[in-house]
Amino acid sequence: MIVLVHGNNSVNKADVVFKLSEKISTPRKYLSIDENSPTDVLTATATNNMFTGAPIVILDLGSNTKSDAKSFLDIFPRVPAKSLLILLAQKELPKSNQFLQHAQQQGYKIILSNTTPTANIFSFVSSLYSKNRKKTYREYETLIAEGADPFYILSMVMFGARKQAKAVNGDKIDEKTLSLYKYIFETDLKTKTGKIPVDVALPLIIEKVLTS
Repeated sequence: MIVLVHGNNSVNKADVVFKLSEKISTPRKYLSIDENSPTDVLTATATNNMFTGAPIVILDLGSNTKSDAKSFLDIFPRVPAKSLLILLAQKELPKSNQFLQHAQQQGYKIILSNTTPTANIFSFVSSLYSKNRKKTYREYETLIAEGADPFYILSMVMFGARKQAKAVNGDKIDEKTLSLYKYIFETDLKTKTGKIPVDVALPLIIEKVLTS
């Protein structure tokens, strides 16, 4: 099944993603159209876990400016019917958008969320990597209070770490940034394997970033 979720309310969209996948025990996998290939997406949706079943893949559509958007559209019909692929756009898509048009043509479920939120996931991530402790925790507490999916927050923290590394060092990542990213990745893995609750992991990661 493929679902397109778009609109400017990041908190409500995260809640929609959570509700779409809450009845499936498979850990959610987050990919980005800006960083992953169509093959990555197809492989992720086709990889079943013998214990938890069909996969759940959330594909962040990013800026939607990739010149090879068609290559992603071409693989969507090949996504296994039992898998759940959620196409997640960070804003409301215009009628001319290729992903929206394709979703309409193929009959995918389309969810629009445009209620103005109090919390802002991007403001939280920006504050975190700017090491603004007060604003980071204020944004984080608001996200949690408004029901944002902790796993989505964690995925955006990881995404922010990758962007931060590229912005500062281009293709080369320094040891300090690599160590931080490794810590975030390993902690994320522990949440997905049940070794540590995500609501415990997030404050640990926040403090690690703020003090790094």
